Amino acid sequence: SKSDARTAYDRRRRLVRLASDGLSFVCVALPVVTVCWLLVHVCRAFAIQASSVPGVDAKSAEGKLAAAIRRLEASFSVVVDRGDDPMAKLGMQLAPAPRAALRVRGITDGGIVARHNCEAAVSEQWPCQSLAPWTTSAISIDEEIVSVNGVFRPPEMMQALQAGGRTVSMVVRRPMQDMLAWVTQMELTRTSAAERWGCQLATAKDGSDSLEVMGIDASSVVARWNLMNPPYAVRVGDRVVSVNRQMGSKTMLASLQDASCCQSTWVFVRGLRDAQPPPETIDYGPFQRRGDGQKLGLRIGKALQSPVRGVILEPAGAGATMVKEVVPGYMVHEWNQRCAPSERVLEGSTVVAINGQTDARQFAAELRQPTVVMTLRPPRGSQPPRCKGDPCQPAPAASEIRQPWARRLFGRWAPSFLLPRSFEARLKENLERLRCEFVVRVSRPAAGAGESSRFGLKLAPVRDACGGLLVTEIDQDGIIPRHNSTSSDPRRSPLVRCGDRLASVNGATSSGMMLEILGNPAHSELELHFLRKASEAAPGVWEAELDRSAGEGWGLQLRETQDRSGGPGVVIVDSVDLGGVVDRWNQRAVARGCWPIEVGDLVVGVEPEVAHSRMVERLRASSRAKLTLLRWHCGPAPHSPGEEFRAAKDERAVGVADAQNFEVVLRRSTPGQRLGLRLDPSRRDPTRTVVAEVVPGGIVEAHNRSLASNAGSRVEPGLLAVCAGDEVESINGERDPSRFSSCCSADTVRLRLLRPGSAGAPAQAVVVPAPVAVAAATAPTPSPSGGELSEATPPPPWAGAPALGGSVPSGQTPKVVPPMRAE
Repeated sequence: SKSDARTAYDRRRRLVRLASDGLSFVCVALPVVTVCWLLVHVCRAFAIQASSVPGVDAKSAEGKLAAAIRRLEASFSVVVDRGDDPMAKLGMQLAPAPRAALRVRGITDGGIVARHNCEAAVSEQWPCQSLAPWTTSAISIDEEIVSVNGVFRPPEMMQALQAGGRTVSMVVRRPMQDMLAWVTQMELTRTSAAERWGCQLATAKDGSDSLEVMGIDASSVVARWNLMNPPYAVRVGDRVVSVNRQMGSKTMLASLQDASCCQSTWVFVRGLRDAQPPPETIDYGPFQRRGDGQKLGLRIGKALQSPVRGVILEPAGAGATMVKEVVPGYMVHEWNQRCAPSERVLEGSTVVAINGQTDARQFAAELRQPTVVMTLRPPRGSQPPRCKGDPCQPAPAASEIRQPWARRLFGRWAPSFLLPRSFEARLKENLERLRCEFVVRVSRPAAGAGESSRFGLKLAPVRDACGGLLVTEIDQDGIIPRHNSTSSDPRRSPLVRCGDRLASVNGATSSGMMLEILGNPAHSELELHFLRKASEAAPGVWEAELDRSAGEGWGLQLRETQDRSGGPGVVIVDSVDLGGVVDRWNQRAVARGCWPIEVGDLVVGVEPEVAHSRMVERLRASSRAKLTLLRWHCGPAPHSPGEEFRAAKDERAVGVADAQNFEVVLRRSTPGQRLGLRLDPSRRDPTRTVVAEVVPGGIVEAHNRSLASNAGSRVEPGLLAVCAGDEVESINGERDPSRFSSCCSADTVRLRLLRPGSAGAPAQAVVVPAPVAVAAATAPTPSPSGGELSEATPPPPWAGAPALGGSVPSGQTPKVVPPMRAE
């Protein structure tokens, strides 16, 4: 019937509508739920990253401990006495701060607060003159004042400070993120469950979920620890952040209240402020093993790895590698006994580099080398203050140095492109743009002399900011080939090579005029100015640290020259005065086997300046200067003892001079076989390419093993192993680093290498690696595409750069027209 059909139709219609509504809900809800899920995980990741410390796994025990330390915050009451004048100004510059506080921006010298700080340093008897505990009543810059005479709002606090009164009571907030953290691990043992630990603890009120030490009972377990370990004694105000590797105030209290626990491991933290900047790094060594069984006796590890004995952490230094122990009776301990106290290897020192290797993952391997040179930063407070003056007027603290605006605005999230670049980055950029300019003076032979009057060059005009004519080919006969064959001093009269750029001929700089002069027999005497890439001009880069007394000059005359591309020019040493500061430094450098500063050397940097005008201002204003110099056509500068020293990699060796050239020929047995070589720009001289790593399982490692197995205890001279640190001069005859990657893909690879030596040292042993088992940590690193490590890294960024001051944009190639011959 019609009613039944109508009913069935309505039922189907409701089912279809229900299904469509359900499908619509799923289509809308699923993306919303997915987006919410992603937002939750992203926020959680940001929260973990914000609370984590660089270099430490946030999920590890050390990462959780570092995050707990960063959350600490202490508030202490400070009472300042104005003396007889209740309306006297305190001598503080204040500014509003987040969380309803006033931030101390400056402290006036000689003011009431400065005098109060001086009295606090004397009365509180700080363990170190420059290190102040966070419980001190001294007020420092960048601290936050949260209360003044019982009022808490910033406007009211300012009114209370201006109202006067004999005393001013302030509550100062000190977050651990702005301080140094002194961390100690203590092992406590009690004789029975009835004995109390003897430490009065309370949950901290700063929200860090830690325990604050409120008091210590006499004749208790903690009191015994303090008596037996005075350098690591617990004090009132310290924070306990871990008990038996457990964190959280409730969990730690429950562990301490467990009657069955008679042994307990505590980690407590104390905040410190240092009025001195971080100590400078010091090179220790070289430590040379005389036998296979001789050991250094040095234990290193991450800062928060057990044992932790009075470690002083920088604000982001939980991931640093530190000296954990110096074992008595071994090489380092004997070194300490022979050296002065200021030159000893101390526990708590930060490991900066070992044998020039700055990667912490390679430290253990470098410590096993026959010769070890360590670069360490001594712990804070271990050296006398650098400022020898009134102890009440210390040097400016590191936190008082004005930070870049981006760092002040964004904190640790500041984008790198908004931050000022380091001295090393700016120096590298200048070296990338630098070109060597040299002069070749030749004479055209007279008619009938029997010699060819052709120049023997193929030249091509280059259309870029530098201009000039590019040397594309050199014939076997001609004026320039004869000059190359007769030149004996490559520094004073360099050889002309393909790839050089002819910038001027007898003062003419346009391509047409230069070609016209070269082709005109009337010009018998010719002065040719050539430009060459820095990477192809055998540059040597070295440093000189100079000190002068008051009123004394440097004894150095400099002049600025403009380069051919119209750039800012370079600074050249014009003369060196006898008996001056530079001359005295030269005498010491020659005695050490290093390069002296000579006329014609280029000054490319006066740390921290690289611009020529700022370098000159720096030299005029300072009494201490660190110069970075460059010399053309002399190969790599000799290494000073202890500077970027790389030990050899095995037990068998041959004697080599201070610097040795050698050649290695490698052949692929099957197509696609990996070369196993990683190349990088040199850290010491970015114009050079060095072997950064010999990858296990490649042709290079097989070559090294064959030398070790076939040559017995000695290696035939000229057959040397490829080691990390060797400089690459050419690959298959190609000297341009931008083409090294393509050269490494050939079936036969011919490497021309240079092994630098140590200045002033006897001939070092060049080591031939023997077959060793390779740990899993040294396996080849996958490339981004999922394959094995490539044959060579991409060319360094400085390869093929324009001249200093050139305007060729990065990534563009100068346009070259078809070559023409200069007869």
